[in-house]
Amino acid sequence: MTTNQERIQHLKRQQAYEMEWRRRIYIALRRQKGPFIRKAREQGLLIAWYQIDGLIVPDAIVSVMERMYRAIVPTEAEAFYRLYVDQKSGRMGFSHQWIDSLDEWLQSFLYDLISTMTDYTKRIILNHINAGLAAGDGYDLIIKKIVATGLDRVRAENIARTESNRAMGWAKWDAAGKLPYPVQLMWIASRDKRTRGTDSKDKADHFRLNGQKVPFGTPFVDPRSGAKMNFPGDVSMGAGAADVCNCRCTLSARRLVQN
Repeated sequence: MTTNQERIQHLKRQQAYEMEWRRRIYIALRRQKGPFIRKAREQGLLIAWYQIDGLIVPDAIVSVMERMYRAIVPTEAEAFYRLYVDQKSGRMGFSHQWIDSLDEWLQSFLYDLISTMTDYTKRIILNHINAGLAAGDGYDLIIKKIVATGLDRVRAENIARTESNRAMGWAKWDAAGKLPYPVQLMWIASRDKRTRGTDSKDKADHFRLNGQKVPFGTPFVDPRSGAKMNFPGDVSMGAGAADVCNCRCTLSARRLVQN
C-alpha cells in the first residue's frame, strides 16, 4: 500500500469513527452537566455554584471514552499489523499481551485526559455564571444558557475527532512495536488548507512534519512547536493542544534495514 493510499484510508476510517462516537460523547457531556442543572433548578444557582466540584464528576465521560478506545484500538492495531506481516502469522490483536498494553496506556493517559475535560466543563459553567451576573441576567436565564446545547455539540465533535485519531495513532504505534522486525515510522499529514502549518499563525507545523521518518521508539519533532510525539495525538512527552487537537495525521511503517 502506498503512503497516499494509507492516508486516504486513514481519513475515511477516522471520519467514520468520528460520526459514530460524537453523539455518544455529546450525550455524556450533557449528562455531566445534569446534576448541576438539577441542583440549580431545585435549590438555586448559588447553592449549585458552591457545590460544583461534587456535582460535575467524570463518570459519564470516563464510560464513553473507555468504550470508544476499546472499540477502535484493537481493530486499528490488527489492521495495521496485517499490512506488514505474512497472513499466516496468526491473529495478534486480542492476545493477553495486547490487552495488558492497552490497559496500561489507558491507566497512564485516559484519566488525566478525563480530568482535563471535567475541569473544562466546570470552567464553561462558571464562565456562564460570571458573564450572566455581570450582564445583570436573572438566575433562570443563566441556567438556560448553561443548558443550551450549541457548545456541547461543538465540543463533542472536537473530542470525537481528536480522540478517534489519538486512538488510531496509539494503536498503530503499539502494533508497530509488536512487528517481528525493527521498523522505521513515517508521519503522514493531509497537506491541505486545513493542515496546521499552512497558516503562519499556527503554533504547530504538521505540513512540514509530513514525511519525517524515525526509528520506532524515537519521537517525531514538530519543526515549529518543538513538540515531541511518538504518534499523532501523543501527549506523553508534553505536546499541547496546538499539536494534537483535531489532528488528522497518521503513521506508516517500513522495515528498517540495518547496516
